[in-house]
Amino acid sequence: MMTRKGGVGKTTITDNVAGLLAAQGLRVLVIDLDHQGHVGIDFGFRDSDVDDDGEALYDSLTNRKPLRPLKNVRKNLDVVAGGSAIEDLQRELYRAEFGGEDTTPWLAESLAPIAGAYDLVLIDCPPGVGPVQEMAAFASRWILAATQADDASIRGIEDLGSLLESTHQKGHTALTMLGVVLTMIPSNFTRRINDARQDLHELGEGVYVFDAIVPDAAAAAIDVRKTGQLFHELKAGAQQQAQQKIWLRVRRKEVSSTTLIAQSVVTLAETMEDLAAEVVERIASLEQKKPATRREMKEKAK
Repeated sequence: MMTRKGGVGKTTITDNVAGLLAAQGLRVLVIDLDHQGHVGIDFGFRDSDVDDDGEALYDSLTNRKPLRPLKNVRKNLDVVAGGSAIEDLQRELYRAEFGGEDTTPWLAESLAPIAGAYDLVLIDCPPGVGPVQEMAAFASRWILAATQADDASIRGIEDLGSLLESTHQKGHTALTMLGVVLTMIPSNFTRRINDARQDLHELGEGVYVFDAIVPDAAAAAIDVRKTGQLFHELKAGAQQQAQQKIWLRVRRKEVSSTTLIAQSVVTLAETMEDLAAEVVERIASLEQKKPATRREMKEKAK
């Protein structure tokens, strides 16, 4: 997952799509290449005994050793944790490149020995385009991007086109743009959504824009990061809460107001379900395979 600009929901999309696909029975690996380590927050292991702040990832890449994921973070889902050690990795990448070494294969070489154990590997990159993103692109089959609807964010997608071209020139010609996800847009902003889609299509013939649009829901994001649960994992509680006179229960002190779940969690969970199904459909279409229908996939995730 790549973006030129931060704060567009890139990590949220990566983690929730990964969690949903794992819940549907796919073996999924998430690799966190961001120094903030937000993948660990979303999955609830950040600052726990198993969180190494990206040290294992740094060691694997700089010493050309196989990646060592955290196992069973969710059923069918493993994670290579990120964190502050990624800052050391970035410095090492620049140092090696300054010395004339091509660092783009580092991640591909460390991923190759374990990749066969997974149906899908999702790599969460920091924003921007640099050695970390180049390394991730060289290890990938597809680029999935996220953008807001403003002109500056959409122009940032052009930088990913340059990254794609650069990766092809280095011999990895199979890398393809999977598509772009629009984020942080209210669903009733129909004109802005249509304009953004048109702007993205004009960037190039092969730019696919996903139907699913991830809305801006700050309260739900806070709930997710606070609880260490994904949207679909919180969805049932939010739905149950909506059916109760929850305000009366808070007043009677039967439940604390701090335990309430933002109702936008339900909308975001359903959006992520649609997006996860659409991602699989898109991959299958590019690979010319027949995928499960969106309805079948959403049923499996329940």
